[in-house]
Amino acid sequence: MSNLLQKIMKRGVKNSFKAALNRLALKVNSLAYKIFLWLPVNPNLIAFESEGDLSDNAFALYEYLAKNNYLGKSKYKAVWFVDSLEHNAPYPNTCFVYKFPRGFCIRRAYYLATCKYFIYDHCNLLANVKKRKECMIIYLCHGVGFKGRKAAGHEINKADKYFTTGKLFHSWSKILFNYDESIISDAGYPRNDYLFMPLNDSQRAFASEFGLSSYKKIFLWMPTFRRSWSHALDENYFDSQTGLPVISDFDSLDAFNNYLAANNALCIFKMHHLQADLFSQSKSRKSYSNFIFLQDSDIHKRNLQPYQIITFADCLITDYSSISADFYLLDNPLSHTRDFNHELDSLIKLLLLSFLFPRVRLLLSYAAIDLRKQALDQRYKSLLVTVWLSMRAKVPLCLGEAPAPVSVL
Repeated sequence: MSNLLQKIMKRGVKNSFKAALNRLALKVNSLAYKIFLWLPVNPNLIAFESEGDLSDNAFALYEYLAKNNYLGKSKYKAVWFVDSLEHNAPYPNTCFVYKFPRGFCIRRAYYLATCKYFIYDHCNLLANVKKRKECMIIYLCHGVGFKGRKAAGHEINKADKYFTTGKLFHSWSKILFNYDESIISDAGYPRNDYLFMPLNDSQRAFASEFGLSSYKKIFLWMPTFRRSWSHALDENYFDSQTGLPVISDFDSLDAFNNYLAANNALCIFKMHHLQADLFSQSKSRKSYSNFIFLQDSDIHKRNLQPYQIITFADCLITDYSSISADFYLLDNPLSHTRDFNHELDSLIKLLLLSFLFPRVRLLLSYAAIDLRKQALDQRYKSLLVTVWLSMRAKVPLCLGEAPAPVSVL
């Protein structure tokens, strides 16, 4: 009793009451889910999740279903698990519930317990609860890149079906997610359909707003995240005055903008959605004539998806992000920057030397690196595995920092 009083005195009565209410809400929500498990599964209920918003592969599939008349009365109903309920339903027979409610949310428990399909590309909300046998968990993923899996939690219920972009990534998926190959399908990503669709009104408005037709070349720079609001996902090597990779000081940023202007070129920098605010400093927020900064919110408020911006790019600049695997579909120039730890230099030398020996040497090198975790972290080990898989499939993989792609094959 004395410990309880001490906690109340430390937190205050108001905050202590809120904390107690939140704990009660968690228990009630959990109990509600268990009760709803006694109800029959709704064969027409599809639950969607995509990082708390309407985006990525989950939204692309949802949009396809809507435009092909799969949603509506006597058809499928869609429920989205989101961070904010302020979304307007873009298509019929759609509702929204909190992904992670801070209070009582019986509707969330009901939809999770009774959905026939749970389709996600970021967070498996059924990972650690009792799952119905009739319910199918479908993981669309959000990219196959060269990074290791950070902050991976234990999952009781893994996906029943996992989608990737091709057979090249089957072995990669088995290593990274510990999936059985029988559940892996190389049907591709729904979001890649945007790359081949004709321009819609929102895309034409975007092109007009930024005068894209007036530039000789348009570069799209899409790095993966370095700094994140989540400490578990943070890359501790990253240090930059501008918050940008490669261009680490403002003099370099000014020089880059001047170079673009002299060559009548535009660079669109698309920030990764997990990236902490790169441009918190006032100087980095200034307007550049030939350099545009875009966040997800800038794209969504123009009624666009990030992959609908990619179609404007003559060339992609990226790093170890998964976007490179998707951009290969367009057969346009692609350049990889190199701005992370000097340890990658050793990795590249190892890769180059490995071509002088049978492929088994590369596997032996990977095994040796795996035993020396202090030498290379999971990010580089995944890169090594991906390169080896690329060799087996005879698919080009770019490394380096040259303005043109440098193939290792």
